[in-house]
Amino acid sequence: MIKKAWIIVLLINLGCAPICVVSVNSIAGPKDNTAHRYVLRSGIEGIAETDLQFQEFCRYIERALTEKGYVKSDNPENADMVIFLQYGIGDKEVLPYIYSTPVLWKDKWWYG
Repeated sequence: MIKKAWIIVLLINLGCAPICVVSVNSIAGPKDNTAHRYVLRSGIEGIAETDLQFQEFCRYIERALTEKGYVKSDNPENADMVIFLQYGIGDKEVLPYIYSTPVLWKDKWWYG
């Protein structure tokens, strides 16, 4: 009897459920599968491509561009784009950190 009552309650609840009708109409363009080739150059006057800090920032940019499907080119004539990299160091920032660590005192643990 209880089983029949649950089935009736379930059917009533399903009958009251709202019905959502969704219609999607879209047009997708062809995906650009060509690999974009790039060359990184210094955008700061007086900074050579052999500068260690410039090479460090280039590695960050190269990693991000590789994840997006770009390919590094050694020759600017074969590249689709030239990226001029400018970077700098900003003003000093003070960031406060607050954290709790357990402290042992008289055989009892608590956070202080």
